[in-house]
Amino acid sequence: MSGSASVARAMVRQAARDMGLDDRSVFEVMVAATEAVANAVEHGSGQPILLFRPGRRRLVVEVVNSGPPVCGALSQDGERGRGLPLMAATVDSLELHPTHDATRVLLHKRLRAA
Repeated sequence: MSGSASVARAMVRQAARDMGLDDRSVFEVMVAATEAVANAVEHGSGQPILLFRPGRRRLVVEVVNSGPPVCGALSQDGERGRGLPLMAATVDSLELHPTHDATRVLLHKRLRAA
């Protein structure tokens, strides 16, 4: 794991705990955010930007990277192209906003009722 991804993971863990997410939700949003940051580091130029938008009953984690978006299918060996499905499986909502010079990924995780 890159230094950027491990720092992001720790930041997401703290933000999710501060929001009161349960342990499973904390883990799930950490997985999604780590994948988004790893993709931003691999495909973007420069360091990704990590933002948190706590809401009343949810946490939104935003990962922004500069550079054109990279879109592709699963690789023949099955080792590539699984990041977006993994992110989508671990958060309540995933938004992808590519432009010609940047990509924004928004990961939404709801606070579960006690």
